[in-house]
Amino acid sequence: MVRMALIGCGANAAPYLAAAQQLPETAITAVADADPAQVERAARTAGAATRAGTLDELLDGAAEAFDAVIITTPAATHAALVNRAAQAGKHALVESPLAPTAAEAQQIAAGRAAGVRLMLAHPARFQADHRAVKESLDDGELGRPGLLRIHQWFSATDGSERSAHAGLAALDLALWMFDGLPTHVYAVARPTRTTDLAAAEYAQVHLGFADGGMALIDLAHTLPTGDGYDSLTLIGSLGAAYADTHHNMQLLYGGGHAQAVRTEPDESVIALVLAEFAAAIAEEREPAVGGADGHAALLVAAAVESSLAAATAMTLTEGCYERA
Repeated sequence: MVRMALIGCGANAAPYLAAAQQLPETAITAVADADPAQVERAARTAGAATRAGTLDELLDGAAEAFDAVIITTPAATHAALVNRAAQAGKHALVESPLAPTAAEAQQIAAGRAAGVRLMLAHPARFQADHRAVKESLDDGELGRPGLLRIHQWFSATDGSERSAHAGLAALDLALWMFDGLPTHVYAVARPTRTTDLAAAEYAQVHLGFADGGMALIDLAHTLPTGDGYDSLTLIGSLGAAYADTHHNMQLLYGGGHAQAVRTEPDESVIALVLAEFAAAIAEEREPAVGGADGHAALLVAAAVESSLAAATAMTLTEGCYERA
């Protein structure tokens, strides 16, 4: 069994607490958060005897109580927490983004000690519909990927961090489907002066790949208050596939609030993420989504921002994106 410490006990932690209870190979044995009330609630749910205010406190006083950490704190804290866990020899599962910048993510991915696993929680890769498309692609049923279309529609009231994460997740899906970095990145947004995907009312990202494939990602923040919507279509040289469960839910919208009818609970997808993390640790292998993936998504996200700012395409040159 892999014993895990939950770092951050806010709303983002709830699916992990529920998922861990579904898996006999995992247990949350320690929790940490600056809010004592959240620590108490999380500890009761998980049955965790070890509690603290910070990761440092856990490592100083109860390092023997856990083997790995799950980091669900705000994005700005991720890099420091992942580095601290690695220094202590603790495996880490961290929500995306891995770090504030691609350069920092690359340093984290490259600087881990041997045997210390780092996994990025990209639940979109583990959704049943997305997995089915990827498996069909890998099995050769769709041929060579030609056009990938990802559409995401958010409420205008979504927090910027939430929508920024969703944009990064869409980029990660594209890199995963094409199994590599795009050679060209071009983006447009409304209002036109916007360079931040999370702040744009509407943004469209075009990714061109070396073999002629293309991904088109559009992100809209125009949905009235309520749940969001997304879809994915992939057209290959031999066939096409459509991921039609819309982020594990069907969306009902007839004016007013948009309401989701979920077809697969969030914790079911997170359970797959946790299971992969635990298996990678037990089998002493790299997880399915690692630090290099986190770096790649951030690298492309930075190219998107540069394209928006310069109103031109960016070209991949020796591992960096420059003006075309």
